[in-house]
Parts: sequence; structure tokens; C-alpha cells
Amino acid sequence: MLTKGIRTSLALLLIGMTSLAPMAAAQRVAGPDNGTGGGAISGQIIVPVPGFWDYIEVILEYETGVPVYTHTDTTGNFAFSNLLPGRYYVVVDLVGFEKVRERYDVIPGDNLSPARIYLVPDGEKAAESDLRQKYSRKAVDEYEKGQGEVRKGDMAKAAQRLSSAVKESPTFFEAQLLLGTVYYKLKKMADAETAYRKALELDPLSTRAMMNLGQLYIENADASMARSAASGPNANAAQDAAATQKVFDAAHDLLAQAARLEPGSATAAFLLGVASYKSNRNDEAENSLKRALLLDQRMGQAQVMLANVYIRKQNWTGALDTLDAYLKAHGSAPDAKPIQQTRDKIAELVKGGAK
Repeated sequence: MLTKGIRTSLALLLIGMTSLAPMAAAQRVAGPDNGTGGGAISGQIIVPVPGFWDYIEVILEYETGVPVYTHTDTTGNFAFSNLLPGRYYVVVDLVGFEKVRERYDVIPGDNLSPARIYLVPDGEKAAESDLRQKYSRKAVDEYEKGQGEVRKGDMAKAAQRLSSAVKESPTFFEAQLLLGTVYYKLKKMADAETAYRKALELDPLSTRAMMNLGQLYIENADASMARSAASGPNANAAQDAAATQKVFDAAHDLLAQAARLEPGSATAAFLLGVASYKSNRNDEAENSLKRALLLDQRMGQAQVMLANVYIRKQNWTGALDTLDAYLKAHGSAPDAKPIQQTRDKIAELVKGGAK
């Protein structure tokens, strides 16, 4: 799984990789070989936060077989094909979200309708229990309907519902936060920023609001850099670069605060590492990414980002060790092949005496 926008593939630095591999093909699941295979399970993982969660690992468990792993594409779609009849479970266990394990029964010759799996941030379900005590009934009804539209993938209708909710109850923090993410999904970045800012005003200690807004700042700054690079040299290049750096610095400050408030969050540590890297705080980036991996060894995107830090610092041995660890844990990920190529080039440097 790689982060969207920041793209932690090593295209950032020495190696000229300009694209990532497509979604990994699903494998046939072990089971009784009765010749009646051909079923399929496909769907989309919906993450109710800004980007940064490309290539989510999806596990298919079969009642008598070995689990099979695949990854989503950049829009959250996944597929398992050529399945034997039987009972299956689709499992998604993403850092910062409640684990999902949903049952699907494959019947001979039958393809199930595409599934939509909505990931719930840790603690969100418990928080919803008292919403009706805090906000008006109409506002909560609109909020819940907005959540339903998000689960169905209709972000335009979700935006309408959530806008109604915050209009009815202007202090509705949860609705304001989700509205920001819906605007993000609709590519309405200015509206997303406004919604996240309002959410943070309503709850200045919300690490979720800080992380969402910080991620959005990073994506906006990355997009600005890409536009500048595409337009070529111009008289305002230095001014544009300074403005972009201010956005990266703002993201860093927000995410540093989130990491202080939630020191046990691997996600907060990872995002602080990204913001530190983007704002040229290399030592802080290294420490934050190591912290993220200490908190969650499964976080592959932190490993790849840490390798980027080591490459920038020309710590080739560190980069090599980090990429080896990534490939050992995530060898089936869509980016494994280009990362293996990068790893091999770094190994040549180390073999030649580079440290």
C-alpha cells in the first residue's frame, strides 16, 4: 500500500520510476477441485479520510484453504476471480480503522454483485451513540443519510446531506469532518479545506481533524509543485516555491501537534514523517517514521518513505535494509517489482563500497 499524492515509491529521488504497477491479480483459492469454479468476489474499499491509502491489502479467507492476498487499485477497487464454490470472508485490517471481516458465499457459475466495504475510523462507532443528545434529530438524520451515501459511493448526494446536517446544527463536528472528506473525494479541495478548518475550530484538540487537514495541505503543496514543474521556468518560480514550502511547513506543524497529542498513533507518526520529509527536516522524518514502524510493523508505506529519507541522506545501507524488510513483508504488493529494482540498484552501490 502506498500513499496517494506523496507517492513514496523511489521515483522521488534517484531512480527514474514514473509509474506504479497495476493492481495485483488475485490467485485461485485452495479448495475442493470439483471443476465447478468460476465465481468471483469484487468490490471497493471506501476510506472516509483524505488520500494516502492507495493499494490497501485485502485478504480472502476460504473455509478450508490458505488465505489469499491482493491489493486495491488507486480508487479502492479489488477483485478475486476464478473462485471455487464455498464460503469466503473478505478481510481488511488497515491501521487506524476497525477491522472488517465480511462473509460471501460463492455459488457455481454465480458472480456476486460488487461489494462496498466502508472502513470506520477507530472509535467512531462509540462516538455516534450520543449524537442525538448533542445535536438536533434532523441534523443527525441527515448525517446518517450522508454516511449511507458515502457507503454507496455517491459523494454528491453525501455532500448535500452533510451540508444540511451542519446547516441544521452548525456545531456538528462529526458531520463537518466527514463533509471535508466528501469534498476531498469530489476534488473540491478548497471546500474540503474550509470544512476541515471548521471542524478543527469546533474541536481544537481533534487529532483526526489535524491529520485530515495536514494530509490535505501536503497534497495541495504537491499539486502546486507539479504544476510549477509542468509550466517550466518562470519569473515567479522562487516566489511559488516559497509559498509551497509554507504549505508543507503548515502541514508539519499540524501533524506534529497531532503526534504529540496521540503518541500511540502509528498513523500520526507516519504523517509527521511525511511532512518532515517534505519540509526538509530529514532527521525528524527519520525519527518519526521509525516511531511509526515501532508502533506498527505492518505499515509498509512507512518503510518505503523511510527508504526515501535514507536515500536523500545517502545512507545506502539503511535504505537497503529498509527495502529488504518491506519486500519480505509486502512481496505481493503492486509496487513490489519496481521497489525490487530500486533495491537492486542500491545493493550495487553498497557492493561498490557505498555506505
